[in-house]
Amino acid sequence: MRRSRQALAQRGGKLAQVRLDAAGKRGLAALELITQAASAGDAIAAAAEVVASRHRFPLRLSRDQEMEIARLALGPWTAARFRSLGHADAFMAGIAIALAGDRDLPRATLLAVAREIAPHVVEEEGYRRWLDATPLTLPRLVKLVRTERAIAAAHRFAGAARGDNTTAKVSNVWDALANTPAQAAKLALRSELLRDLQALISASKWTQAQAAKRCGLSQRRINDLMRGRISKFSLDALVNIAGALGRRVHLELRAA
Repeated sequence: MRRSRQALAQRGGKLAQVRLDAAGKRGLAALELITQAASAGDAIAAAAEVVASRHRFPLRLSRDQEMEIARLALGPWTAARFRSLGHADAFMAGIAIALAGDRDLPRATLLAVAREIAPHVVEEEGYRRWLDATPLTLPRLVKLVRTERAIAAAHRFAGAARGDNTTAKVSNVWDALANTPAQAAKLALRSELLRDLQALISASKWTQAQAAKRCGLSQRRINDLMRGRISKFSLDALVNIAGALGRRVHLELRAA
């Protein structure tokens, strides 16, 4: 080793010691996963593609991207739907396998999706490498899926309460959480308004710091809002946020 360093120094070079952080280790695992199905001769080309492509195996995900992935649990469960998010097939195949572990989702269908888009990830070694590479941990994915389900159910119920005939009938998910019908109605309204505010902030492409400044809130409060933590926001608070963003909330009274 000493001779190698001396020879390198004589040629004007330096020996660099590389230490990978967590993102670097995930990137290396992702590269191994993507190149697993390729021949040795294609490894360098695959590595270049990983670096250059917009649709590479993600090393980091924004909160909006995490929520978008969690919404895959709502269906439809097709390869086209999974690929529509624009991430590498190897990454989306792992997401399909992870969702297949949910007892409320069609396991066989999701595993078939994974096999269609990246069959080598379905193998034990492939999925192990996916677990090493993914920036979205399984506990985090489970939590996000639960949040998206609750918000979607409340949104559908709120539409049914308004008399929207195109909305499928659903049970009042808030009755189980509230002590009175009045509390259940408030929860449904809060959920619908919270989701609309999330959509508005996401569509505006603001950072959380920018959104916090516009709303007159702390960045932590905006973080809670974008994570769907409905218990932290009263109806008045959500109405005030809408007003700060230049929106007016309209309520309509209907016969029960």
